[in-house]
Amino acid sequence: MEKNIVAIIPARAGSKGIPNKNLRILAGHPLLYYAIRTARKSRYINRVILSTDLDDGRELAKIMGAEYHQRPEHLAADNVTLDAVICDAAAGIDCDYVITLQPTTPTLRTETLDAAIQKMVSGSMDSLVSVVNRPHQFWYHGESGLQRFMPAVNRQQMPPLYYETGAFVISSAQTIAAGSRFGPITEVFETPESESIDIDSFEDLVAAENALQSRPIAFFVNGNAEIGMGHIYRTLEIADEFYSKPDIYYDRTITDPASFGYTTHTLIPVEGNVGFLESLRNKNYGAIINDILNTDEGFMHSLKQVQPHAGIVNFEDAGEGSAIADIVINAMYEHSGNEKTFSGPAYFVINKRFLLYEPITIHPGIRRVFISFGGADPGNYTEMLLEIIRDESYAPYDFTVVLGRVKHISEALLSEIEGVQNISIHRDVTDMPALMSLNDIGICSYGRTSYELAFLGIPPLILAQHEREYGHGMFDKRISSVHGPTICKPHSSRAEVKMHLDRLLATSQAERAYMQAELLSHDLRGGRKRVMGLIQALIQENEDV
Repeated sequence: MEKNIVAIIPARAGSKGIPNKNLRILAGHPLLYYAIRTARKSRYINRVILSTDLDDGRELAKIMGAEYHQRPEHLAADNVTLDAVICDAAAGIDCDYVITLQPTTPTLRTETLDAAIQKMVSGSMDSLVSVVNRPHQFWYHGESGLQRFMPAVNRQQMPPLYYETGAFVISSAQTIAAGSRFGPITEVFETPESESIDIDSFEDLVAAENALQSRPIAFFVNGNAEIGMGHIYRTLEIADEFYSKPDIYYDRTITDPASFGYTTHTLIPVEGNVGFLESLRNKNYGAIINDILNTDEGFMHSLKQVQPHAGIVNFEDAGEGSAIADIVINAMYEHSGNEKTFSGPAYFVINKRFLLYEPITIHPGIRRVFISFGGADPGNYTEMLLEIIRDESYAPYDFTVVLGRVKHISEALLSEIEGVQNISIHRDVTDMPALMSLNDIGICSYGRTSYELAFLGIPPLILAQHEREYGHGMFDKRISSVHGPTICKPHSSRAEVKMHLDRLLATSQAERAYMQAELLSHDLRGGRKRVMGLIQALIQENEDV
């Protein structure tokens, strides 16, 4: 693209609303720095000119890599338009296009500016202005009084409503005049909201600094019937806590994308650890969050090499690679002596829906029983319980059975259960706490569901799926069901499970109230805040280095 393009950056000294605005330090640099950097990185801009009346403006331009133009005093007043300022700075310059690039929009990316330049040069327009599309309903005073602009519709159905961002105006050279930079044919260029912060207030300064310091977040997570689905559930919960849209990577050889359910998060399939590491090259993440169980040293060293400036957070990692992570968070196990390992129920990330609910009331008798073994149920406890509870002796109780996303039950067994009045089977439950909170007791595996039942104060019978799960540390395995949850070892027989179920069904109101008190002694409500505090502190620590 053989065009002579000049960027002019107007920077006035006398800002009234924010004193010394153009020299304010944001994320370690003066505000002026960002506009100059954006212009100098452009593939198409030939000259960058700073038009300013700032003291020491010539030296500032030199340090920041721009040419210097002394703005005349009569063009530095509050009532002077940018048209006159740009016309003055562009006078005598032989060029094809003049770009007004304001320093008050520091989050504008060079890639966005270059895309706008390409549109301008390849089109037949006289000028191009940066805008953000914010369609909203509004009211105005018309001939018949206060009127709505248009009939009530969803925002997505409204026509575009463009606001100037102040980031840039690209003008053909012949349109530049003291009274205007816009020619007869003017078009708009939409910029993302994240690049449209126009600093007019101190609140804008805070928003811009947060945006400038923000770096994208990456997750690496896997889940299936063998390793469970709790990893994916946790990732989706934590991903919602960031004020940006993270990238969620998963190993396509391990995880079915359907396991994520409906989500608008960015899901990126990779081929194993090697594919994940390769995908990270040329990225600049603020944090990498691994939820893939045990890592090895080789993987973690490679991760540090491809992302040397990212904080590394590992969940439920008991592998050798955990020693290389910056933080290890494990709500399921209790660890000691390692200052970078945070363990126990205090760091459990509860599904956000549960935060709307209070603990259940312990009734004199037991009527309703909740049964769920998470997303996978590799031990097939669901089938075992269905075989047990369809016996007529359990007719006084109503059983609610929830199947996980990847749990399959034979059609023969399902058809047999259909005729049992006191058993209801649910799949794809969207409001789990609403369903759980209707029950008096629960039966589950020793994973996420046991913590959710504990959050609601529902006394559970816990059936560990495997030895790793049996090692979870929230509840004391030495106490009986009279004083706390019974936790059955992996591969418990049908007779053993039935015995413990009958024992729990026979507990008194006082015994279950005691159990509930033990469950509620763990501050599961605050775990989400603690985990995000650790991650955000790590990101900030890496930003400060």
